[in-house]
Amino acid sequence: MYTEHFGFTHPPFRPPGGEDEWFPAPQHTGALDKLLQGIETGAPFMLLCGPTGTGKHTLLDILARRLAPEIRIAHTEGAELGYGELLGNILNACQLPCPRESEVMRYRRLLDFVERQRVRRRRVLLIITGAHRLSTDNLEQLRLLSGVNGNEAHLMNILLAGEDSLLDTLEQPALRALAVQITTRARLWPFNAADTRAYIRFRMKQAGASGELFSEHASDLIHEASSGIPSAIDYLCTAALHQAAQEDSQRIGASQIARICRVLEQTGGQTADATALPKAADSPDGTSLAPDPPGIELSADDLEMARRLAAQARAARQRSQRIRRLLTGTAGILLAGGLIAGAIYLADGREAHARTAAHTTQNVTFPD
Repeated sequence: MYTEHFGFTHPPFRPPGGEDEWFPAPQHTGALDKLLQGIETGAPFMLLCGPTGTGKHTLLDILARRLAPEIRIAHTEGAELGYGELLGNILNACQLPCPRESEVMRYRRLLDFVERQRVRRRRVLLIITGAHRLSTDNLEQLRLLSGVNGNEAHLMNILLAGEDSLLDTLEQPALRALAVQITTRARLWPFNAADTRAYIRFRMKQAGASGELFSEHASDLIHEASSGIPSAIDYLCTAALHQAAQEDSQRIGASQIARICRVLEQTGGQTADATALPKAADSPDGTSLAPDPPGIELSADDLEMARRLAAQARAARQRSQRIRRLLTGTAGILLAGGLIAGAIYLADGREAHARTAAHTTQNVTFPD
Protein backbone atom coordinates (compact mmCIF):
# COMPACT_ATOMS: atom_id res chain seq x y z
CA MET A 1 0.00 0.00 0.00
CA TYR A 2 1.22 3.52 -0.71
CA THR A 3 1.24 4.46 2.99
CA GLU A 4 4.08 1.99 3.60
CA HIS A 5 5.89 3.09 0.44
CA PHE A 6 6.03 6.72 1.56
CA GLY A 7 6.21 6.02 5.30
CA PHE A 8 2.94 7.79 6.11
CA THR A 9 1.33 7.40 9.51
CA HIS A 10 -2.09 7.30 7.80
CA PRO A 11 -3.55 7.98 4.33
CA PRO A 12 -3.01 11.74 3.90
CA PHE A 13 -6.26 12.50 2.11
CA ARG A 14 -8.68 10.46 4.16
CA PRO A 15 -11.59 12.30 5.85
CA PRO A 16 -10.18 14.26 8.80
CA GLY A 17 -10.16 12.06 11.87
CA GLY A 18 -9.98 15.03 14.20
CA GLU A 19 -9.50 18.75 14.29
CA ASP A 20 -5.72 18.34 14.01
CA GLU A 21 -6.22 16.90 10.50
CA TRP A 22 -8.60 19.67 9.45
CA PHE A 23 -7.08 22.21 7.07
CA PRO A 24 -7.89 25.66 8.52
CA ALA A 25 -8.44 27.57 5.29
CA PRO A 26 -9.39 31.20 6.01
CA GLN A 27 -12.86 30.83 4.50
CA HIS A 28 -13.55 27.69 6.56
CA THR A 29 -12.37 29.16 9.85
CA GLY A 30 -14.37 32.30 9.11
CA ALA A 31 -17.51 30.25 8.44
CA LEU A 32 -16.95 28.23 11.61
CA ASP A 33 -16.57 31.38 13.71
CA LYS A 34 -19.79 32.81 12.25
CA LEU A 35 -21.79 29.70 13.05
CA LEU A 36 -20.37 29.39 16.57
CA GLN A 37 -21.24 33.01 17.23
CA GLY A 38 -24.74 32.49 15.85
CA ILE A 39 -25.30 29.54 18.17
CA GLU A 40 -23.88 31.42 21.15
CA THR A 41 -26.17 34.40 20.55
CA GLY A 42 -29.22 32.20 19.96
CA ALA A 43 -29.78 32.97 16.29
CA PRO A 44 -33.12 31.38 15.29
CA PHE A 45 -31.85 30.33 11.87
CA MET A 46 -28.37 29.88 10.43
CA LEU A 47 -27.27 29.04 6.92
CA LEU A 48 -24.23 27.22 5.52
CA CYS A 49 -24.01 27.00 1.75
CA GLY A 50 -21.43 25.88 -0.79
CA PRO A 51 -20.94 23.56 -3.77
CA THR A 52 -20.75 19.82 -3.22
CA GLY A 53 -17.34 18.77 -1.93
CA THR A 54 -16.25 22.12 -0.46
CA GLY A 55 -16.20 20.78 3.10
CA LYS A 56 -19.60 21.55 4.61
CA HIS A 57 -19.87 18.15 6.31
CA THR A 58 -16.35 18.38 7.74
CA LEU A 59 -17.02 21.91 8.98
CA LEU A 60 -20.19 20.74 10.73
CA ASP A 61 -18.27 17.91 12.34
CA ILE A 62 -15.73 20.38 13.73
CA LEU A 63 -18.61 22.62 14.84
CA ALA A 64 -20.18 19.75 16.79
CA ARG A 65 -16.88 19.05 18.56
CA ARG A 66 -16.63 22.67 19.73
CA LEU A 67 -20.14 23.13 21.09
CA ALA A 68 -20.79 23.40 24.80
CA PRO A 69 -22.20 20.25 26.43
CA GLU A 70 -25.51 21.98 27.24
CA ILE A 71 -26.31 22.21 23.52
CA ARG A 72 -27.98 19.06 22.23
CA ILE A 73 -27.53 18.37 18.52
CA ALA A 74 -30.22 16.79 16.37
CA HIS A 75 -29.18 16.05 12.78
CA THR A 76 -31.43 15.05 9.90
CA GLU A 77 -31.25 15.03 6.11
CA GLY A 78 -33.34 17.28 3.92
CA ALA A 79 -35.59 15.47 1.48
CA GLU A 80 -38.74 15.95 -0.57
CA LEU A 81 -41.13 14.84 2.16
CA GLY A 82 -44.47 15.90 3.53
CA TYR A 83 -44.46 18.00 6.67
CA GLY A 84 -45.55 15.06 8.82
CA GLU A 85 -42.64 12.97 7.53
CA LEU A 86 -40.24 15.84 8.14
CA LEU A 87 -41.48 16.12 11.72
CA GLY A 88 -40.98 12.37 12.08
CA ASN A 89 -37.37 12.68 10.92
CA ILE A 90 -36.78 15.51 13.38
CA LEU A 91 -38.23 13.43 16.21
CA ASN A 92 -35.96 10.54 15.25
CA ALA A 93 -32.99 12.93 15.21
CA CYS A 94 -33.92 13.93 18.76
CA GLN A 95 -34.04 10.22 19.66
CA LEU A 96 -37.74 10.45 20.41
CA PRO A 97 -40.38 7.83 19.63
CA CYS A 98 -42.29 8.52 16.45
CA PRO A 99 -45.47 6.44 16.30
CA ARG A 100 -48.06 6.80 13.56
CA GLU A 101 -49.88 9.94 14.58
CA SER A 102 -51.04 13.27 13.25
CA GLU A 103 -48.81 16.24 12.50
CA VAL A 104 -50.35 18.02 15.47
CA MET A 105 -49.36 15.21 17.82
CA ARG A 106 -45.82 15.09 16.43
CA TYR A 107 -45.55 18.84 16.82
CA ARG A 108 -46.73 18.54 20.44
CA ARG A 109 -44.20 15.77 21.09
CA LEU A 110 -41.38 18.00 19.81
CA LEU A 111 -42.64 20.96 21.81
CA ASP A 112 -42.61 18.88 25.01
CA PHE A 113 -39.05 17.75 24.26
CA VAL A 114 -37.81 21.32 23.78
CA GLU A 115 -39.51 22.37 27.00
CA ARG A 116 -37.84 19.54 28.93
CA GLN A 117 -34.47 20.71 27.62
CA ARG A 118 -35.25 24.25 28.75
CA VAL A 119 -35.96 23.04 32.28
CA ARG A 120 -32.57 21.30 32.25
CA ARG A 121 -30.95 24.51 30.98
CA ARG A 122 -30.18 22.96 27.62
CA ARG A 123 -30.75 24.12 24.08
CA VAL A 124 -31.47 22.13 20.93
CA LEU A 125 -29.56 22.71 17.70
CA LEU A 126 -31.34 21.16 14.73
CA ILE A 127 -28.96 20.67 11.79
CA ILE A 128 -30.54 19.86 8.44
CA THR A 129 -28.01 18.89 5.78
CA GLY A 130 -29.06 18.70 2.15
CA ALA A 131 -31.49 21.52 2.96
CA HIS A 132 -31.58 22.55 -0.71
CA ARG A 133 -33.84 19.53 -1.24
CA LEU A 134 -36.51 20.83 1.12
CA SER A 135 -39.71 22.10 -0.47
CA THR A 136 -40.82 25.71 -0.10
CA ASP A 137 -43.69 24.56 2.10
CA ASN A 138 -41.39 22.66 4.45
CA LEU A 139 -39.00 25.58 4.72
CA GLU A 140 -41.90 27.80 5.71
CA GLN A 141 -43.06 25.18 8.22
CA LEU A 142 -39.59 25.19 9.73
CA ARG A 143 -39.93 28.92 10.27
CA LEU A 144 -43.15 28.32 12.17
CA LEU A 145 -41.54 25.40 13.98
CA SER A 146 -38.82 27.67 15.34
CA GLY A 147 -41.58 29.45 17.26
CA VAL A 148 -42.09 26.48 19.58
CA ASN A 149 -39.95 28.33 22.08
CA GLY A 150 -42.42 31.11 22.68
CA ASN A 151 -39.66 33.42 23.92
CA GLU A 152 -36.74 35.45 22.66
CA ALA A 153 -34.08 32.92 23.66
CA HIS A 154 -34.92 30.49 20.84
CA LEU A 155 -34.12 27.32 22.72
CA MET A 156 -34.32 25.49 19.41
CA ASN A 157 -31.92 26.85 16.80
CA ILE A 158 -32.03 25.60 13.22
CA LEU A 159 -28.98 25.37 10.95
CA LEU A 160 -29.70 24.79 7.26
CA ALA A 161 -26.78 23.39 5.26
CA GLY A 162 -26.93 22.77 1.54
CA GLU A 163 -25.84 23.63 -1.96
CA ASP A 164 -25.99 27.13 -3.41
CA SER A 165 -29.40 26.49 -4.98
CA LEU A 166 -30.81 26.96 -1.47
CA LEU A 167 -29.89 30.64 -1.74
CA ASP A 168 -32.06 30.97 -4.84
CA THR A 169 -34.94 29.19 -3.09
CA LEU A 170 -34.76 31.60 -0.17
CA GLU A 171 -35.15 34.52 -2.58
CA GLN A 172 -38.71 33.45 -3.34
CA PRO A 173 -41.38 35.89 -2.08
CA ALA A 174 -43.10 33.08 -0.16
CA LEU A 175 -39.98 32.64 1.99
CA ARG A 176 -39.29 36.29 2.66
CA ALA A 177 -40.20 35.95 6.34
CA LEU A 178 -37.81 33.02 6.72
CA ALA A 179 -34.99 34.81 4.91
CA VAL A 180 -35.27 37.71 7.35
CA GLN A 181 -34.85 35.33 10.29
CA ILE A 182 -31.63 33.84 8.91
CA THR A 183 -29.36 36.20 10.79
CA THR A 184 -26.19 34.12 10.42
CA ARG A 185 -24.98 33.14 6.96
CA ALA A 186 -21.77 31.36 6.01
CA ARG A 187 -20.65 30.30 2.56
CA LEU A 188 -17.85 28.10 1.27
CA TRP A 189 -16.10 28.39 -2.09
CA PRO A 190 -13.63 26.17 -3.93
CA PHE A 191 -9.97 26.76 -3.10
CA ASN A 192 -7.85 29.13 -5.15
CA ALA A 193 -4.48 27.91 -6.44
CA ALA A 194 -2.56 29.06 -3.36
CA ASP A 195 -5.05 27.38 -1.02
CA THR A 196 -4.82 24.16 -3.02
CA ARG A 197 -1.02 24.06 -2.73
CA ALA A 198 -1.23 24.82 0.99
CA TYR A 199 -3.93 22.18 1.46
CA ILE A 200 -1.84 19.47 -0.20
CA ARG A 201 1.24 20.39 1.85
CA PHE A 202 -0.79 20.43 5.07
CA ARG A 203 -2.42 17.04 4.54
CA MET A 204 0.90 15.48 3.57
CA LYS A 205 2.66 16.95 6.60
CA GLN A 206 -0.06 15.69 8.94
CA ALA A 207 0.54 12.19 7.58
CA GLY A 208 4.26 12.42 8.32
CA ALA A 209 5.59 13.26 4.86
CA SER A 210 9.04 14.77 4.65
CA GLY A 211 9.76 17.14 1.80
CA GLU A 212 7.61 18.08 -1.18
CA LEU A 213 6.27 14.93 -2.85
CA PHE A 214 4.05 16.88 -5.25
CA SER A 215 5.86 19.22 -7.61
CA GLU A 216 4.59 22.76 -8.05
CA HIS A 217 3.39 21.94 -11.57
CA ALA A 218 1.55 18.88 -10.24
CA SER A 219 -0.19 20.93 -7.56
CA ASP A 220 -1.21 23.56 -10.09
CA LEU A 221 -2.62 20.91 -12.42
CA ILE A 222 -4.50 19.33 -9.51
CA HIS A 223 -6.04 22.72 -8.77
CA GLU A 224 -7.19 23.23 -12.35
CA ALA A 225 -8.44 19.67 -12.77
CA SER A 226 -10.37 19.69 -9.49
CA SER A 227 -11.68 23.26 -9.87
CA GLY A 228 -10.42 23.74 -6.31
CA ILE A 229 -13.00 21.33 -4.82
CA PRO A 230 -11.33 19.75 -1.75
CA SER A 231 -12.92 16.31 -2.18
CA ALA A 232 -11.80 16.19 -5.83
CA ILE A 233 -8.31 17.22 -4.72
CA ASP A 234 -8.37 14.33 -2.24
CA TYR A 235 -9.30 11.87 -4.97
CA LEU A 236 -6.63 13.06 -7.41
CA CYS A 237 -3.88 13.10 -4.80
CA THR A 238 -4.78 9.63 -3.53
CA ALA A 239 -4.79 8.23 -7.07
CA ALA A 240 -1.42 9.87 -7.74
CA LEU A 241 0.09 8.40 -4.56
CA HIS A 242 -1.15 4.93 -5.51
CA GLN A 243 0.38 5.33 -8.96
CA ALA A 244 3.71 6.61 -7.64
CA ALA A 245 3.98 3.70 -5.19
CA GLN A 246 3.30 1.19 -7.97
CA GLU A 247 6.08 2.79 -10.02
CA ASP A 248 8.44 2.91 -7.01
CA SER A 249 8.65 6.69 -7.37
CA GLN A 250 9.23 9.15 -4.55
CA ARG A 251 7.99 12.24 -6.38
CA ILE A 252 4.83 13.16 -8.25
CA GLY A 253 4.95 15.43 -11.29
CA ALA A 254 2.35 16.95 -13.56
CA SER A 255 2.57 14.08 -16.05
CA GLN A 256 1.22 11.60 -13.49
CA ILE A 257 -1.69 13.91 -12.74
CA ALA A 258 -2.34 14.46 -16.44
CA ARG A 259 -2.47 10.69 -17.00
CA ILE A 260 -5.07 10.19 -14.27
CA CYS A 261 -7.14 13.11 -15.53
CA ARG A 262 -7.03 11.79 -19.08
CA VAL A 263 -8.30 8.39 -17.95
CA LEU A 264 -11.24 10.01 -16.19
CA GLU A 265 -11.97 12.32 -19.10
CA GLN A 266 -11.95 9.57 -21.72
CA THR A 267 -14.12 7.25 -19.64
CA GLY A 268 -16.49 9.88 -18.29
CA GLY A 269 -15.53 8.85 -14.77
CA GLN A 270 -16.19 5.13 -15.20
CA THR A 271 -13.70 2.48 -14.09
CA ALA A 272 -10.94 2.61 -16.66
CA ASP A 273 -7.80 0.78 -17.70
CA ALA A 274 -5.00 3.30 -18.04
CA THR A 275 -2.89 0.86 -20.02
CA ALA A 276 -5.15 1.46 -23.01
CA LEU A 277 -3.92 5.05 -23.18
CA PRO A 278 -0.81 6.27 -24.98
CA LYS A 279 2.18 7.06 -22.83
CA ALA A 280 2.11 10.57 -21.37
CA ALA A 281 4.68 13.09 -22.50
CA ASP A 282 7.20 14.69 -20.19
CA SER A 283 5.71 17.36 -17.97
CA PRO A 284 7.11 20.90 -17.60
CA ASP A 285 8.83 19.87 -14.37
CA GLY A 286 10.83 17.17 -16.14
CA THR A 287 9.10 14.09 -14.73
CA SER A 288 8.08 11.24 -17.01
CA LEU A 289 5.79 8.33 -16.46
CA ALA A 290 7.27 4.90 -15.98
CA PRO A 291 5.19 1.85 -16.95
CA ASP A 292 1.50 2.50 -17.39
CA PRO A 293 -0.42 2.37 -14.10
CA PRO A 294 -3.23 -0.12 -13.53
CA GLY A 295 -6.89 0.82 -13.84
CA ILE A 296 -8.32 3.48 -11.57
CA GLU A 297 -11.27 2.11 -9.61
CA LEU A 298 -14.13 4.47 -8.82
CA SER A 299 -16.91 3.72 -6.37
CA ALA A 300 -20.55 4.40 -7.16
CA ASP A 301 -20.34 7.61 -5.13
CA ASP A 302 -17.57 8.89 -7.39
CA LEU A 303 -19.41 8.60 -10.68
CA GLU A 304 -21.68 11.64 -10.69
CA MET A 305 -18.90 14.08 -9.79
CA ALA A 306 -16.50 12.33 -12.16
CA ARG A 307 -18.89 12.69 -15.09
CA ARG A 308 -19.49 16.33 -14.26
CA LEU A 309 -15.78 17.10 -14.06
CA ALA A 310 -15.09 15.12 -17.21
CA ALA A 311 -17.54 17.35 -19.07
CA GLN A 312 -15.80 20.40 -17.64
CA ALA A 313 -12.46 19.05 -18.83
CA ARG A 314 -13.71 18.54 -22.38
CA ALA A 315 -14.98 22.11 -22.45
CA ALA A 316 -11.70 23.38 -20.99
CA ARG A 317 -9.68 21.45 -23.57
CA GLN A 318 -11.73 22.96 -26.39
CA ARG A 319 -11.07 26.43 -25.00
CA SER A 320 -7.34 25.72 -24.71
CA GLN A 321 -7.23 24.46 -28.29
CA ARG A 322 -8.79 27.71 -29.48
CA ILE A 323 -6.19 29.62 -27.45
CA ARG A 324 -3.42 27.55 -29.01
CA ARG A 325 -4.67 28.25 -32.54
CA LEU A 326 -4.85 31.94 -31.73
CA LEU A 327 -1.35 31.98 -30.30
CA THR A 328 0.02 29.97 -33.22
CA GLY A 329 -1.53 32.39 -35.68
CA THR A 330 -0.21 35.36 -33.78
CA ALA A 331 3.28 33.90 -33.53
CA GLY A 332 3.99 34.69 -37.18
CA ILE A 333 3.92 38.41 -36.55
CA LEU A 334 6.07 38.34 -33.44
CA LEU A 335 9.57 39.63 -34.05
CA ALA A 336 11.44 38.00 -31.17
CA GLY A 337 12.08 34.28 -31.38
CA GLY A 338 11.89 34.06 -27.61
CA LEU A 339 8.37 35.43 -27.65
CA ILE A 340 7.34 32.89 -30.27
CA ALA A 341 8.70 30.02 -28.19
CA GLY A 342 7.05 31.42 -25.09
CA ALA A 343 3.66 31.64 -26.79
CA ILE A 344 3.85 28.04 -28.01
CA TYR A 345 4.96 26.84 -24.56
CA LEU A 346 2.04 28.71 -22.96
CA ALA A 347 -0.40 27.05 -25.34
CA ASP A 348 1.04 23.61 -24.60
CA GLY A 349 0.86 24.27 -20.88
CA ARG A 350 -2.76 25.33 -21.01
CA GLU A 351 -3.67 22.30 -23.05
CA ALA A 352 -1.91 20.02 -20.58
CA HIS A 353 -3.82 21.64 -17.72
CA ALA A 354 -7.23 21.05 -19.29
CA ARG A 355 -7.93 17.88 -17.41
CA THR A 356 -10.33 16.68 -14.75
CA ALA A 357 -10.63 14.66 -11.57
CA ALA A 358 -13.29 12.76 -9.66
CA HIS A 359 -15.02 13.30 -6.39
CA THR A 360 -15.20 10.81 -3.57
CA THR A 361 -17.87 10.98 -0.95
CA GLN A 362 -16.48 11.01 2.55
CA ASN A 363 -18.19 8.97 5.25
CA VAL A 364 -18.37 11.48 8.07
CA THR A 365 -20.94 12.61 10.60
CA PHE A 366 -22.62 15.19 8.42
CA PRO A 367 -22.87 14.11 4.76
CA ASP A 368 -23.28 16.71 2.03
